[in-house]
Amino acid sequence: MNSDDLAWQADNYGGLPPRKVDLLLEHGHLDLVIRAAEERGEWFCAERAAQELCRSHEFGRALKMTEPFVATGWPTALWAKAGILLRAGRTDEALDLVRPDKEGRTSQTVCRHFAELLTRAGRVDEAIDLLVPHIGEPWIRTPWWRSPKARNVTSGCWS
Repeated sequence: MNSDDLAWQADNYGGLPPRKVDLLLEHGHLDLVIRAAEERGEWFCAERAAQELCRSHEFGRALKMTEPFVATGWPTALWAKAGILLRAGRTDEALDLVRPDKEGRTSQTVCRHFAELLTRAGRVDEAIDLLVPHIGEPWIRTPWWRSPKARNVTSGCWS
């Protein structure tokens, strides 16, 4: 497993697609979804299983689901882990994990996601400070769900 493979899997719905994973979970097959994530490296299984585990406040198990994906350095997995940490009350650890460097502060995707995470952490003033330099850019006025580059990296348990 590497970050390029994971990006392809996410962009092309490779492996088990999200809808099938959701159906398995709706029918009570969390253990099967967890097994697919662990044995086959299925991102959508890991992501959805982590969301389910968060709903039942099993944050340690949720974090374990993301670890093999985080180990590749794949940004989507890092954001997922940050969301779990935030839900678990480990705010500083969550923010430090995905805090953008100077270069990252120029990326609309990174700024948007980090500002959202800051807001969910109750740090609205910091989120505004992060976004102010981009106030004249068109992307700042576009709702995140309409952005062509938007990824659903902050959904489910991390919302």
